[in-house]
Parts: sequence; structure tokens; C-alpha cells
Amino acid sequence: MEISVQDNLDLAELQQILQGQLQAGRPQQALDFIQELPHNIHTQPAITWIQAHAFRQLGRHAEAAQQFRTLAIQGGQHEAYCYYYAAYCCHMAGDARQAITLAKNAIRLQPTISEARALLCQCLYKSEWYRAATPHAKWLLNNSNKPEELFISATIFMANRNFDQAYHAICHSLEISQNIDTVHDQALYLSQYNCDWHLFQKLATHYQENHQTNKSENIHESAFSNITWCMDEKINKQTAQATTLHEFGKKSALFDHSIIRHPRCLRIGYVSSDFYNHATLQLMAGVFEKHDRKTFEIFAYCHSRADQSEQRQRFVNAIDNLVDITNLSDEEAARRIYSDAIDILIDLKGPTQGSRLGIFTLTPAPISASYLGFPGSSGADFIDYIISDGIVTPESSKPFYTEKLCRLPETYQCNDNARAIAANPISRDEHTLPKNGVIFCCFNQPYKIEEVAFTHWMRILSAIPESVLWLLETGELAKQNLRAEAQKRGISADRLIFAPKTATALHLARISLADIALDTRIYNGHTTTSDALWAGVPVLTVPGTHFASRVSASLLTACGMSELIQPDWETLCETAIALARSPERLRALKEKLVQMRLQAPLFDTERFTRHLERAYAMMAERWQTGLPPADIDVPALPQREVPFADCIPTVEVNLDATTDGDTEKWRHPQEKCPVCGGEDLAGERIAQLEFESEAATSLPQRIHWGQCADCEHVYTLDYWSEDAQEQLNEMCPSERSDPSMLHRHDAGQLVERAFANAGGWRALRQRGYPLVWLEVDPDTPWVYASALEQGAALTGLSASYRMSERLQTLGGQTAHADFLDLEISGQTIEVISLQGALETTPFPRDYLQKAFSLLASGGVLLASISNSASPYWKMKETEDEMACWGNPLRQQLFSTENLLRLIEDCGFRVMESHACASRLAGVSLIAIRP
Repeated sequence: MEISVQDNLDLAELQQILQGQLQAGRPQQALDFIQELPHNIHTQPAITWIQAHAFRQLGRHAEAAQQFRTLAIQGGQHEAYCYYYAAYCCHMAGDARQAITLAKNAIRLQPTISEARALLCQCLYKSEWYRAATPHAKWLLNNSNKPEELFISATIFMANRNFDQAYHAICHSLEISQNIDTVHDQALYLSQYNCDWHLFQKLATHYQENHQTNKSENIHESAFSNITWCMDEKINKQTAQATTLHEFGKKSALFDHSIIRHPRCLRIGYVSSDFYNHATLQLMAGVFEKHDRKTFEIFAYCHSRADQSEQRQRFVNAIDNLVDITNLSDEEAARRIYSDAIDILIDLKGPTQGSRLGIFTLTPAPISASYLGFPGSSGADFIDYIISDGIVTPESSKPFYTEKLCRLPETYQCNDNARAIAANPISRDEHTLPKNGVIFCCFNQPYKIEEVAFTHWMRILSAIPESVLWLLETGELAKQNLRAEAQKRGISADRLIFAPKTATALHLARISLADIALDTRIYNGHTTTSDALWAGVPVLTVPGTHFASRVSASLLTACGMSELIQPDWETLCETAIALARSPERLRALKEKLVQMRLQAPLFDTERFTRHLERAYAMMAERWQTGLPPADIDVPALPQREVPFADCIPTVEVNLDATTDGDTEKWRHPQEKCPVCGGEDLAGERIAQLEFESEAATSLPQRIHWGQCADCEHVYTLDYWSEDAQEQLNEMCPSERSDPSMLHRHDAGQLVERAFANAGGWRALRQRGYPLVWLEVDPDTPWVYASALEQGAALTGLSASYRMSERLQTLGGQTAHADFLDLEISGQTIEVISLQGALETTPFPRDYLQKAFSLLASGGVLLASISNSASPYWKMKETEDEMACWGNPLRQQLFSTENLLRLIEDCGFRVMESHACASRLAGVSLIAIRP
């Protein structure tokens, strides 16, 4: 039925007609109709609502967002949903920042809008603000019944490496719906990671049936997920092709490479998000250092976090040209690469999380290759080569790769022979290992451990009664499930021992306590196998039928230890049992390995690098002669006649040294904003701590800041433990302080104002006894000294022995104590000074409430801060010159407004605030206890 604007229709009838057009999938018709309406009707909120949805359906997200924002500002019944839809449209338009703000507005107005929380999680995830998303992920887990929202919740938990909660979220999602394949993909990985083999088998069967009936394109399984359970190379290729096509599209050449270059130095560009303390960099650091600068110029296009690790620093020092592409679009990054005249562009990620394969679709370099990051075909029509070897990709594998095979002569995997092993004394006792008996180990991630291999491992333990299996500790669920599976097979749960994460050098050292390493079946150990061999522990493996299941065989062959490669799992069990029962044979095997690791090619970093460079040269030769990419087999260099090194490098490790994995020993999480109690974050920032004392090297070297979404207060998301605080307090005061300390001139003025607010200096002198003053955790002695000069009765309280001693030399009374534990009876305190204390405590509200309880009525509170929160807080910007970010004692970055609010919330009446010139953006506050 044709409807004309000339028809005499009321607003309700218009709404019904327009809604019908949207429901029928005719948004443009609805827009055309709206444009013809009279202005007074066109601007009605109900019509604007429909118009906004029409824009949304047409993909005109910026226009839709504007319309929804207009409606939200007008208020009304659907205000919260207007903010939500505005947020959604901003998200679709690529404006994540605005989407975050609008989604929070929707949640503030109506906390039960699960769609807004899910959208907020997506936006925060995209911005890599994982911790900020955690409260909303928890809310979704506890309140949502929508599978897609629980999937998003699981994604946030996984990003925060909370695999237990992620597992609960995904299981809840599966209980509700069995038909969401993206949830299945996530569920498959989590079932593997948590060793829930019943759920894994159910999901793997679902995938297998789809693959067998040629429905691979319908299940949206990721390439990485597929290779963790499926050893069929044909299916691996099909899944990779589907993943790459879905995520990155097809080749769309943007650049002209018709002019053949013959440079003196080949320009090699590496692209990765793993240029930090990651397995990729642990393997490749030596290659970057060994590249021949006479014939190669090395570029790194980095979208990694800078974690300040030793590996990262080696990488930065080794690269000729380091280019940060984190904030560049794929096209912008591609144009930069093209302008750098890169000859060969190397992808170190493959179709995995964090990949930038979209750059490669634009072909910014004439040659592209995939290496190391993904053990299989990328499935891409825009990658020319995959760098492999003859074991992981034999002749039979060629049909199952979209790339041409460039096979290195000994092994595809590089290794860094500069990796040091801790020289610290180690023993079985300190690692809760039995003094006697055979130690079998497998330090692979738990998602690689599956039922078939585990069953064989338990057969080995059953045959060797005093033996144990040493595994990597990754989460409570995985640990519980593995122990339960052991008990099902007649093995006591306490024979599975779990090793916590530790520093790499210490981990390499502790591996040597094991007797035999057992490899996983479908997804072998890669770096893990190299670690065991470098530590001198033999690894037993059975090659499979795809790249990921053949890696250990490649590594053992390159190490000259091919006798450890077993034809099947029955034979592996027999070999492991025989070695365990024959200490002499096992000892001889270990002695051979110790010799071969310094002589065989596996750990010969320089030799490997020359082979890799020859591969690059052969690729370039084909291009320069006008030939298309073709399979390449790189010839081997002559064998070495002497070892490439005299010994394994060692290092003495401070046993208190930490990694990201055990930071909790030194820092505790700050779950809520210390000012307003809010849980949501507007942004996060990681800064490198700046220690001047070598004694601090045992402490974490980074600090994690967050900004409260509710009050905008800036605070550290974790705070020092008592052990760490004790170390920090023993540093000299200059090492604990900002360069912008309160100097004597400002201190004198502040003390004068405190006397004035306490009744005046003259009146206090006439009363016959001095002003009772408590100085709490000062960061400098100047206020304390100035108050003494003015005649106050001073008590200085400090958690630092050094500061206590320094105050004691000035006079007055001093005490080494915690302010929050202080109890005073029979004395009235008239002034409490918190110079620096509020910025260095994780509990500023508790400090103020304690001060309120100790002060007499009319007592004076003094505080000085650097007003550096709001003015200097700019997310995603580097401001390394700002000392406050890296000060290890800083816990808060106050704005004047937030500090005033907090002081008044604690019962004080603020009397004065004025600038403090000797602090960066400094302000001093004086308040009275009513």
C-alpha cells in the first residue's frame, strides 16, 4: 500500500508505518518518507528515534550516533538506550573513545543494560584496557543470559589471564545455547587450557563432523584453534584460509613493484606484536644481533608493548630501524613500509591474536614471508613464502600450504645461545620434588596436554613407582582436573607437582632437576623443547602429521639427538620406562646432550642466521630475475669442526627478583578507587619505575596506573607489599622523592599559616605551652624543621628508619611506626601534617579518617600535593619526562578538586588552598576539624 505524506496521519500511525519499513528491511524508504514530513513532525523525538535506526541499518553510523546523542541529551523514557545506541554507532564508526564515554552514560542511567556493558567491554578490549573492563565482565558473568555477552565476558577474563573465570563464563554460555560457533571456538580453547577433556571432546567432535561434511566455512573456527587439536593438514589449510579471508580479506595490491631494485643491502622488515619478553623474542633476539649488516639492513615494525625486559632492550639495541606502528592503520603502516623500500617483509604472527596481516594484503613489499609465529599455513593469498624445514614440512605437505615452502637446512626454529641459565644453587627440596626417584616433566602450556598423551604418561608413572610428573602451574582449575584425571588412572594426585612461573634464567636452571622431559602429542613443545635441551634434559617425542606436531622432531634432529624421536606412543612409553630403570643409560644420554648442545646446529645462532639470510637472498634473486615465488631448499653450510661456544652462559640471579608472573609477591591489587570507591576505569597506563638504588633491582620494574571513570582520580592499580615497602623505606630519602620537593621557604610559609589557623602565633605563645604537632611520613624534613623553629612540640612519625634518623638529628621526638596503627591517649594533637603522605599511601581516605580521630576540635590538617592528575593525564601519550609516573613511592596523583572532596568527605572543613611553587603544579591545603 502506498502511503503519502499528504495523507492525514497522526503521530502514532506515522510511527507504525515507519517501524514497519525498518522491520521490512527498507530503511532508505523510511528516510525518504521522513524527509518529506513537515518540520514540526520531522523533529519529534519518536520520528528522530526511527530516523536514527534507519541510519544505523544503512551503515551510516556517524549520522546515527549524532541522532541518538541528540535524543539522549533531550532525556526522556529511553535516555539510557539512546546513549547505548549512540555508543554502538560510535563503535561501528571506529570512535572507541567516544563509544566508551557514551556506554558509561547508559550504564550510569540504567545499570541493567547488559548490551551497554558488553559493548563497553568490546571497546575497552579494543583499546587494550583489559583491567578497566573487568568489573563489567564480572557483571555479565553474574547477570547476563545472552551467550554472545558471556562470550565477550570470557574474552575479557582471558585477556587478564583469568582462565578460571573465562571458563565459567563460556560454560554458562554453552548451557544457554549450543549454536554459536564463535563461542564454541572460545570454549574449545578454554576446555583445553583447563584440561576439561569431556567438554573438549564434545566440541572437537562438533568441529570434526562439520569438517568431514565440508561445512568448514560455517563454523568460524580460528586457524590457531584448529591446529591445537587437528593434525589433518588439509583441514588445517581450509581453516586457515577461512580465518584469513574472514579477518583480513584478499590481496588488494596498493603499491607498484614493477621496478626491480638491486640494493647493496637487502632491507628486511619484521612485523610483530611480540617484541617484548615473549617466546618469539626469546628465540629471535640472537638472530637480530647476528644479522650481517654489510648485506642486510634490519627494520622492525613494532606494535608491541614495551616491557623494559632484558630481551626487549637487546632487541631495541640490535635493530637498525625501529618503527612503532601501534597507532597506524593498516594502510598507514603499509605506506610507511613501502616508503622504507623494504625488500622482504616478514610476518612473525600468522593468523593469531594481535596479527597485522591486513598490512600484508596491501603488498607494501615485493616479497613477503611468514615465519615462527604460527606453525602452519597462513591460508593467505598475499604471503609468498613460509620459512620451514624438511621435517616440519616434508614433500607431502606442499599441497596443503598456500605459500611456497622455503625450507632451511637443519631446523626452521632459531635459538639464542646467549640465553643465560641461573648459576644459583638449586635443589629438589626447594621445588617440592622428592629427593629420590625419577622426575618426568612437561612444561608446556596446559592446552597442549590432551587425554591420549596424558594416559601414556600415567602408564609411565605406574611402571616407575617412585617417579613424579612435574608440570607448569597455570590455574587452579587445570590443576584440579589433571589431578582428578591422574586418580582415574590409578595415580595418586600428589605425584603431579606444579611449578609456579618464575624468571627465565631460574626456570632454565630448575629444568635441570628433571630426568626426562615428555613431549605433548598434537601441539609439541616449541620453545619449551628448546628450553629442556638447553638445560641438558632429554626430550622424548613422537612426530605427528602436521607442522605443530613435528617441531620437537626437527629440534632433536638439529641437536644431534634423533634417538629420542620415537615412532609411536607405545614405544615412547617403553623408552621412558627403560631409561628410568637404567641410570647409566640415562646418564650417558645426558652427557651426550650436554656435549651436542654446544656443537650441533640447534643452538648455533650465527650458523642459523647465515642460513636464514641465504634464504632471504634466494627469495630476492628470484624476484630480481623476474621469476615468481617457488619452493626453495636452502643449502647447508659446512659442518663445524669445533664447538661454537666453550660453555653455557650463566648468571647469578637475585632470588627476590621478579617477573610479571610473580609480581603479586611485591604488590597487592587496589580493587577500587581510593577516593570515591568506584570500580570502573577510564584509562590505564604502564610506566617504568625509576630507582636510583641497586637494592631496588629485586622489585618489579613497572607500575600500573589507572584513572577512575567516576571521579577521574589517578592511582596505582596495585600497591607495595610490606616486604617491598620495607626495602623502599631503607633507601635514602633522596631516592624516595620527586625532584619537586617542598623546600624551606614554602615550608616556612605553610607553618605560619598553620599557626594562624590554630589561633595565631601570639595567642599560642601567651597560653604558656607549645602547639602539639604530629608530622606523618614526611617526604622531606623541611616542614618538621620549620615547625620546630616556630616553637611547636614536634613528633615525627615515619615508616622509614632513615627519615626517622634524619628527623631525630633536628630535635623533637621521632618514632618509627605506621600511622594507621597509632594509638594516643592523654594528649591532644593540634596539628597533623601529611606532607607527601597522601600521595604515597594506597589508603588516603584511611589516613584522613585517622587524622580526624586524633585531632582535637579545631585542630589543623596540613597537606601538600602535586596537582598532576587531571592536567597531565593523557592516555596513550608518552611523557617519560614526568618523574611522577616512575616514582616507586607514588600511589596517587591527586587533582585539587578530588583532594578537596576527599578531605571534606572525611569531616574536615577546608580553610585555605594556595599554590606551592616548589612542587610541580603544587598546591597546599589547610583544613580544620570542626
